[in-house]
Amino acid sequence: MEIKGNEMLIELNGGKKLGCLSGLNFELSREEIEAACRQAGNFTTARKGNLSGTFSVDGIVIIDNPAVPDNVRSGDLVDMMLDDSDQDVNYVIGYGASTSGDVEGLGSPGDIAGSKVLSGTAFMTSLSLSGSQDGMATYSATFRLTSKPTHAVAA
Repeated sequence: MEIKGNEMLIELNGGKKLGCLSGLNFELSREEIEAACRQAGNFTTARKGNLSGTFSVDGIVIIDNPAVPDNVRSGDLVDMMLDDSDQDVNYVIGYGASTSGDVEGLGSPGDIAGSKVLSGTAFMTSLSLSGSQDGMATYSATFRLTSKPTHAVAA
């Protein structure tokens, strides 16, 4: 079964969702430690180095809306950028539609069988808020992982 883009999301600090997303990117990369050996005919080989990861999001700015209390608001994003502490992060692949009828239409991790939740910690490295006179106010944020993510798969 394929996963749609709207079935992936980021949860921060115990379940607050980054809602109204228009884009979401997650990247893990590993350093390559290269070495060449004359006895091997100057063939370059590589060893695995350290892992690092980032994720970035683009979305529509949300202000306080009591109907959706578990979404991250624009003020929360500014607070996260100014805060020196790491955020608890869940990157959810396979986030189901809400069965509770909330405004955002978001369910819970594991609503889709086989969904994967990557958990770790991260800090925000950039935040951009913008708006045009006739358009929606939008934001872009990038986070850097500070721990190796762990993962779980829903039954």
